[in-house]
Amino acid sequence: MKPFMKHIIQPNKWFLYPFFCYLIIGFVLLLLIQKGDEIWFLNRLHTPHVDIFMKYLTDFGDGLFVIFVILSLLWVRYDYFLVGVLSFAITSIIVQFLKHVVFSDMTRPLKYLGENIGLHLVEGVKVHSYNSFPSGHSTTAFMIFCLLSLVIDNKKTGFWLFFAALFISWTRPYLVQHFFIDIYFGAILGVTTTFIIWNVILKSEKISQNPRWQKSLRAL
Repeated sequence: MKPFMKHIIQPNKWFLYPFFCYLIIGFVLLLLIQKGDEIWFLNRLHTPHVDIFMKYLTDFGDGLFVIFVILSLLWVRYDYFLVGVLSFAITSIIVQFLKHVVFSDMTRPLKYLGENIGLHLVEGVKVHSYNSFPSGHSTTAFMIFCLLSLVIDNKKTGFWLFFAALFISWTRPYLVQHFFIDIYFGAILGVTTTFIIWNVILKSEKISQNPRWQKSLRAL
């Protein structure tokens, strides 16, 4: 336990401590709040300006943004780039498997609550009906911002990176695309997968003892 705390938790406490708090608070909310109540709560907060903000903020959990960030890591270190590629690939595969195979019948908020029930929908956002669990945007957001917290030397930025991922994930229920349980488990999946791959890759002898993996495109 001490090596785990020393080498994993402590260096990344600025990201992990608020993440652990979120896990605890989120678990309590899952026990106390009826499914769908969070959608109604957020739906009452709609304003035209917030709609626009949320509509574009959610794109930071999209694959195009993640691909851009991962490609940028080629100019930092090749092993970081490898971690990014594997994290994105593995989380994407797991999400799609869960969505379309394991929980294919789980409906999204609009279908679950009723299309004619009077929910406010953001103009220009296509609201889906099925494959709700887990949230791909939330998984991706927590995966990429967790990775950035590991890569960036100034670990205090991890605190802000966590909240960036958190706010992006909460655009999903705001936009009536996912329930809280979808984004909650998406966050767990994104962070857990990234930490596992980070430690496996960077502790691999073939990677850690090969100086080529510590270089970048800047060295060319």
